[in-house]
Amino acid sequence: MLGKGKKLFGDGAFPGALKLVGSKVSGSGVTINKYIRDGDVVTGSFEFEKPTAAELERRRNLS
Repeated sequence: MLGKGKKLFGDGAFPGALKLVGSKVSGSGVTINKYIRDGDVVTGSFEFEKPTAAELERRRNLS
């Protein structure tokens, strides 16, 4: 529901967080999920507050 690409929903739709409230798996392995709106979109980061030793080594190897 986010982004600038081709719209999946009409002009009246607005970004929102979703909460999974139900899930089923079909016999062929297809998942059928039911979501409800759950407030505003919360953005964040996958970045650690302090880089790990592996990340520091990766950065050294880049230079």
